[in-house]
Amino acid sequence: MKKFYVKVYDAVVSISTNSKNIVDELNKDVGKYLEKNVGYVDGSIKMVETKGKFPLKIPEYAIRESFLPPDSASYVYSGLKFLEKKNQRIVKADWKNNRIVGYFRPKYKVSSLIRFLLKWVIIRALENHQIFYIHGSGVAKNGSALLFIGPTGFGKTSTLITFLQNGYKLITDDTILIRNNEILPFHMRSMIHKDMLKRFPFLKKSIGKESTYIALPPQKGWLVNLEKIYPVFYGKIKSAYLFYIYVWNSKKTKLENISKKEMVSRLLYTYFNEISNSVWFGWEKETLTKKLFSTYASFAENVECYRLFVGSSSLQLLKTVEEIV
Repeated sequence: MKKFYVKVYDAVVSISTNSKNIVDELNKDVGKYLEKNVGYVDGSIKMVETKGKFPLKIPEYAIRESFLPPDSASYVYSGLKFLEKKNQRIVKADWKNNRIVGYFRPKYKVSSLIRFLLKWVIIRALENHQIFYIHGSGVAKNGSALLFIGPTGFGKTSTLITFLQNGYKLITDDTILIRNNEILPFHMRSMIHKDMLKRFPFLKKSIGKESTYIALPPQKGWLVNLEKIYPVFYGKIKSAYLFYIYVWNSKKTKLENISKKEMVSRLLYTYFNEISNSVWFGWEKETLTKKLFSTYASFAENVECYRLFVGSSSLQLLKTVEEIV
């Protein structure tokens, strides 16, 4: 069994596993954040590959939350959540202690599962240090950040790549971190779908040994490291423009101001839309909402807020946004 520590700013998550596949995925996804010896942890993941009987089972009287035919389900019991795929894997998640334990068969493709679990254990760990998450992508230029937010599938990554292709530096894709109204760079690999490769064929060169193919809808595509092909922004940044984006059926791009209040509402919506797909969905929602509302409201007061309708013309997109930045 090997043990690693993922350290992101002040938060530390320990990972224990006997799986070479998981070790390889960790190095690809969060390699620069890995450390071998850290004295404290804010969360933990233990994933064990085994051919024998799973030493973990669904408790009697556990309540089934969801069911995906023919053999996948989630359960809750006494502050714990269980994810089961019959005879393939079982996972127990402890919200209070930010701890996950799981077992899986050798032939089970664990790549997407470990990424799914790791992201939210890191986010929970960061929240313990007053570093909060916004679901979105970000680039930097001339001391300012452009942040693109919205639910999965709204075009954040394709918008991000358009700006990266035109002299902007990468802050993050998927996971924006903020503390005291400052944006903190952070990056895991990005999901590149087939339709994105058609629009940006040069991204094909990013698919190689460090990429992983994920075939589970809606995350069907390649995980690639954009840091290998684009310049990266290092350091904190305060000045920002916040865009809630839509992709529409037009070549033109349209930009509209929105109120700070509306942007806070949209930030909360995107957060809970994302957490609804995690093991932590539904737990301590009221307490978490209060923390997020305070953080998001303070952040929105210090940035410019817009609604951005993204057209298919990259030149139109750049021109429209650069007119206000």
